[in-house]
Amino acid sequence: MLASSAKEDDIDHYLDLLDARELADGWTTSDDVEATKPEPDLVQAAVEKAGGGDAVMVGDSTYDCEAAKRAGLETVAVLTGGFSEQELLDAGATQVFESIVALRDSLDSTPLKR
Repeated sequence: MLASSAKEDDIDHYLDLLDARELADGWTTSDDVEATKPEPDLVQAAVEKAGGGDAVMVGDSTYDCEAAKRAGLETVAVLTGGFSEQELLDAGATQVFESIVALRDSLDSTPLKR
């Protein structure tokens, strides 16, 4: 599930540009909620849309980490959003990875293993 603070038109554009519609079961956008990250609304809407239950946020910004924390979720962060490892940890990330590849190679040591 993708939870983006972008507008729906922007998400549609990027999903088409990247040919990535098949990579996510669904998505929420800023059009779906009153408040976006760092408020928890967008994260909560995504979890609800995915059917509820346990969830883990994968993000690359302090806003992702803060929103997930406020929604009661753990965050695994990646250094692709222009924030430092320490900033992400301070915002609530439980782990920070250098890249998506590093995260993928370490999935068994993350909350995503569950």
